[in-house]
Amino acid sequence: MTEDEFERAIVDLATLFGWFAVGHRPARTNQGWRTPFKYDGKGWPDLTLLHPERGLVVLAEVKLVAGRLSPDQKRWAERLSQLSSNAASVEYALWRPEAAGEIGRLLSFGRVADWRV
Repeated sequence: MTEDEFERAIVDLATLFGWFAVGHRPARTNQGWRTPFKYDGKGWPDLTLLHPERGLVVLAEVKLVAGRLSPDQKRWAERLSQLSSNAASVEYALWRPEAAGEIGRLLSFGRVADWRV
C-alpha cells in the first residue's frame, strides 16, 4: 500500500461518516515536485477533515510505517498538538496503518470498532 492509497482509504471512510476532506497534491515544476502553499503552509498536514455537525476538525499527517516527518512537518505537528490540548474541537494526528482501528473509531464516532486498511 502506498501513502496515497492509505490516504484515499481514510478519506473514503471519513466521507461515509459525514466528514468533509481537503488534501493537497504536489505538482511538477522546473525545480522538481512542489506542493503549492502560501505563507507558512510548508509542512501543513496532508488532510484537513471537518465534521460540521460535531464541530470537529482533524488535521492529520498520513505516513506509512517507515515514513518520517520533515522539519517543516515537525514544526506544524508541535504547534497543532499544542492547540489540540487547548481546544477540544481541533485535533492533530499522525496516522500510520497500524493505527487503523483508532482512525476508524474516531472517524465513525465509535461505530466502527475494527477498521483495517
